[in-house]
Amino acid sequence: MQAFLKMKIEESFKILKAYEVKIKHVDFGDWEQRLHDELDKLIYKNGLLIEENFEKFRGLQIYVADQPVATIRGYYSDHWIWHKLLLVLQKIVGSRRGAIQETMITFKSLEDEGNLDLLAKYPNPDIGKPCSIHHRGYKFTNRHLRHIYILSLFNKKVVPILPDAPSILDIGCSYGFFSSLVKKELPESKHVLVDMPGQLLLAHYFLLENFPNAKIADFKDVANVSTIDRDFIDNYDFILLPTSMYDKLLGGTIDLVTNFVSFAEMSQEWFWKYFNSAPITSAPYLYTINRYDGHPTYTNDITILDYPFMRYETVYMRTCPIFHYYFESIAFFGTRKKRYPSEFFQFIGRQHKTECN
Repeated sequence: MQAFLKMKIEESFKILKAYEVKIKHVDFGDWEQRLHDELDKLIYKNGLLIEENFEKFRGLQIYVADQPVATIRGYYSDHWIWHKLLLVLQKIVGSRRGAIQETMITFKSLEDEGNLDLLAKYPNPDIGKPCSIHHRGYKFTNRHLRHIYILSLFNKKVVPILPDAPSILDIGCSYGFFSSLVKKELPESKHVLVDMPGQLLLAHYFLLENFPNAKIADFKDVANVSTIDRDFIDNYDFILLPTSMYDKLLGGTIDLVTNFVSFAEMSQEWFWKYFNSAPITSAPYLYTINRYDGHPTYTNDITILDYPFMRYETVYMRTCPIFHYYFESIAFFGTRKKRYPSEFFQFIGRQHKTECN
């Protein structure tokens, strides 16, 4: 990691901590404890970055679950012998082989949908040092394949209805992978990324590695303004907006709201906080992929019936062709194919003019 970026992220996090002392804690649902545990893998108690963990955060799967797994009992190495060992284990051990099987099902879904050209255009980047599969000239992980599918639907169904240089709000952005792909497809687009602080620290690192010349508003930039209006957004390529500062974002600033998977994972409080917020009620378009029913994986009782789709004219809605199956290990060497408890819907909507103002 470059020294200037390390210092910038440390300063940004220090300012965020001081800001959050002033606000009341709000529960984030089932992920609450993990959010704190994962942050401890990125920041020492003295506030300094654990630099080596940033550099291999995708391999260590900090905040980010993916297949194939690049660690054994938390250990990770960049050495080629280690990767050879992982490849052997993936062919022998049931849990490892199951992860590869799930990934290859996703690959087949992309192939069936005609998305391999897009996968070839955007091979899985080495930033964060993930353990990638190399197959038929393509390079990917399961999470990467999912982003390629989400981008393909975006290109086909969303891009034609967006204005030039759109502002896009991605709620639950993780480390900014989707935003990075859209930025490559639409260089004039502006992105507001919302998530927990640890996720956004990783997004800062990931995005600057992807776009060395990008203008990124970090926690310091956001803390120093009382509101985020369209002029502020237009001054940056990416804005890192932690959940604690979300209320700074004004209505009438966003063209498209996106969320993938995490609406169904958050608490009811945050689900409705977002959907009733001015940035979303004033945004013309919504693109989301989420579970029909969060139960029993999550305890928030959120189902598709909770989404306020009555606000929108449906542009496109189908059951998502990915997120169908996973594999559980049996007797160490075996695997059993199982369906996820809930399938996923994909929805693209244009907000009715009476709602969008």
